[in-house]
Amino acid sequence: MLNDFFSLIYPNTCVICSKPLPNNKSKWCFLCDLRLPKTFLDPQHNSMHKALGHQFPITFGFAPYYFQKGNSIQQILHKLKYEGNKEIGKHIGTQIGLHMIQKEVLDDIDVIMPVPLHTSKLNSRGYNQSQIIGKTLSECVRKPQITDNLYRKRCSTTQTHKSRFKRWESTQGVFGLKDSTSLTGNHVAVVDDVFTTGATIGACLEVLGTVDKIKISVITVAIADY
Repeated sequence: MLNDFFSLIYPNTCVICSKPLPNNKSKWCFLCDLRLPKTFLDPQHNSMHKALGHQFPITFGFAPYYFQKGNSIQQILHKLKYEGNKEIGKHIGTQIGLHMIQKEVLDDIDVIMPVPLHTSKLNSRGYNQSQIIGKTLSECVRKPQITDNLYRKRCSTTQTHKSRFKRWESTQGVFGLKDSTSLTGNHVAVVDDVFTTGATIGACLEVLGTVDKIKISVITVAIADY
């Protein structure tokens, strides 16, 4: 009854089409969900795996959606990243977690590690969207999320309008590990919001790849479809 009362004052609406939703668990409506640009959902044959697999020895790569300029996924991620709608990140993390459980691909994952923000950007925004996604994913698959090991050494400027080369150049050497030995022999799932040129993820994988006997997988919400 209390939920029904609050829904009258603050109605839960679809973040894509703004139509009312029947409950507070969903973030977008059934019709919008049908129209979302979904990738091939098998993690071993996903577009993310194909994009990264020839560059880095990853165990698997997975992104459930395609990202294009102006599409509904960009709209969703913009609300998560810049408009403070953290519930979107929680919802997506749970969705990915449930899918991974069904596919049984996270059984041997040891830790989940979100791509970190620099301290200055984290203080400015107030939260790390990748960490929010990773938290509910972590809770869903019952694997710990580590947020105090992988870190950014410097604050990079926005990547949005940079060329592919400039993105790679600006992320070289930007990440570091505080304690590499604690990850020895572990299977780490790196989590981020979107994979565009792969510069940020690539920089993370390079530093993680220095850890002895490590296995790495990558999970993002979306991958750019150019």
